[in-house]
Amino acid sequence: MPKQLLLAICLLGILAGCGQLQTRDTDSPFFRLPVGTVLELHQQLEVPAQRTRIFFQRGEVAGKQGIDLFQPSCNLEIRDLQPDTQLIEPDRFTVVQTRQGRESVVAWDGLKLAALGWSFSSGGGGPPMVHRYYHYDLQSERQPQVMRLTCRGGLADLWESNPPTLVETKEALGDVATILLEP
Repeated sequence: MPKQLLLAICLLGILAGCGQLQTRDTDSPFFRLPVGTVLELHQQLEVPAQRTRIFFQRGEVAGKQGIDLFQPSCNLEIRDLQPDTQLIEPDRFTVVQTRQGRESVVAWDGLKLAALGWSFSSGGGGPPMVHRYYHYDLQSERQPQVMRLTCRGGLADLWESNPPTLVETKEALGDVATILLEP
């Protein structure tokens, strides 16, 4: 086999390995809503003053402090921070872009007395716990201020964490919104 052909095959394999995996299996945590999916909001939502997000978990609207970090949740995000409550009206929002990511949750390491060699800590000093999430950028002609739906899996150790499955995303949203996959 000529060296150029072998080099081209190796390069193609390396480049293919750099691409993000996408699956059509809707039961997989690696299934992302495809571009063109519609999020149909069924009720008016109030985004509190000085906030840009409203959270959902177990099918209900929840305050940020009311979220169980170890269970899947979603949030709907608007573009502008305002001093007053903002309303999101029932509408159909189209997914125009999807991204996957993770966010680390930093734990308090406790009190350390270096001179004595003592440490009072509840953490083991290992890798951080993370949420894996999907960002779904949204578009609506009637409500351009609605920017994004973010859905995250439960908080877990790095090697155990997964983004939410489609079923978990739907359970987080409940009757507040419906996901209509592109045919």
